[in-house]
Amino acid sequence: MSKEMELALKAGLSVGITLFIGKIFKIDSLFYASIAAAICSQVEYKKSFDAGLGRILGTIVGALIGCTFFYLLPKNEFFMGVGVFLIFYLTNKYVKFSQAAIGSVVFLGILLGIQPQKTPVGYFVHRVLDTSIGVVVALVISNAPFTKTIEK
Repeated sequence: MSKEMELALKAGLSVGITLFIGKIFKIDSLFYASIAAAICSQVEYKKSFDAGLGRILGTIVGALIGCTFFYLLPKNEFFMGVGVFLIFYLTNKYVKFSQAAIGSVVFLGILLGIQPQKTPVGYFVHRVLDTSIGVVVALVISNAPFTKTIEK
């Protein structure tokens, strides 16, 4: 199997299985779970693992800073810019598997009220759980023997 076919197979299976699991367990957001599965699908398991860990850590950093800013600071353009700055700086300096952009999306989702029916902490918890489901499925599929490239 070519590397292109292997990657396509892993991504398709990962997203499909994530959506199936999400429907069964009625997870909060199939969108975020399936995005995580697609992004973490790589030909090499190590790359899938690094992408998945980075995705989860970036989500956590963005959510922690987002919740802190939501409860302690005014919600305006200046502080949103400061928050994104902090996320990029902290994840690039201290998190081995940096996903500053993902952290910023979560941060802005909290401050801009992307899901107004939820509290910031509820959004945080659901984003981490939903993302983790997609990551775990992608890692399992990435390591499945039937999805490995066969070298000749």
